[in-house]
This record gives sequence, structure tokens and C-alpha cells, in this order.
Amino acid sequence: VTDSAVRRLLFDAGDDIDPDLYYKDAKEFEERFSDHRGFFGRMINNSMMYECFPFVDKRTDKTAAYRGLCICYGLLRLVCIVYCLERRKKEDLIDAVCALFRLIDHTAFYYNVSVLTENAAAFLKM
Repeated sequence: VTDSAVRRLLFDAGDDIDPDLYYKDAKEFEERFSDHRGFFGRMINNSMMYECFPFVDKRTDKTAAYRGLCICYGLLRLVCIVYCLERRKKEDLIDAVCALFRLIDHTAFYYNVSVLTENAAAFLKM
């Protein structure tokens, strides 16, 4: 992703992230890749089978695995929307999805997500 695409989505709104930027980019993404939901669903389903969901890791219980699945979908959607801001071909979308699932399927993604979200929740309670 070019710096301008990332900056536009995350930083150009100043101190506050403007959700209208996300909604605008998401709408454009959904119009360009109208079949993305089925594609995302198949990729997540394949990943769940590969990971033996919800038994993804000895350190990860079912609740943490479900939390990781939700974050997986959100991250997939955000990465694809940002990546495709300046890319128009379906092959570019496939490249982004494959790269993300290499990260998810070949790391302790669900465990790490569980630790990060628990730490973030504890930090927010402080």
C-alpha cells in the first residue's frame, strides 16, 4: 500500500479518525469487488479447516478462538479496503488476501490476538 493510501485512511483526519472516510472507501471497494463476501467467506472457511478451528492452539480456548475469528474478518476487510484503494484488479485483491492468510495460518495469530485484546481491555479499565 502506498503511503498516501495509508495516510488518507488513518492520518489525514487529524486527531480523530473520520468514519466517513472508511465508509466512502468501503462503499467503493464493495462496488468494485461485489463478490467479495463470498470470497472472504471461502477464505475464512478454508483457514478454519486448516487451523482445526476452534482448537487452533493449546494455549487458546474457544472464546479466544472466536474472538480471533472476529478480528480475522475485521482485519481482512480493513486490509483489503486499504490495499485496494489504488489497485483495481481482482488479482490485487487475491494477493492481499493470500498474504494476510499466510500471516494468520502460519503464526500463533489466535493466541496473539487473545493476548493483545486482553491486555488492551485491561489497559482501558485503568
